[in-house]
Amino acid sequence: MSRGWSTNRTSPEEAEAAARKYCGATLCDVVLTFRGRCAAYAEGALNPSRPSGTAIRETLKAAEASALMRCEKENGDGSCKIILGKCNKKG
Repeated sequence: MSRGWSTNRTSPEEAEAAARKYCGATLCDVVLTFRGRCAAYAEGALNPSRPSGTAIRETLKAAEASALMRCEKENGDGSCKIILGKCNKKG
């Protein structure tokens, strides 16, 4: 699975374009958009095609904890790992 991301862009359109460019694949879905907060994306290591967990919170630590919890709720196999965690400081 290809992934792309960007942070600290001036507009949602600029952020999406940068994330798609970074992804480098023809089919890249926008999973999260956020401003002035932190976000995390987790997926199960045993089967990455199963549902993942995402979260947006005030701190990176809180976003990662919530994303892992959501991933485990969907997967239930104990294999979820944080794939990406970023903060966007532009508000």
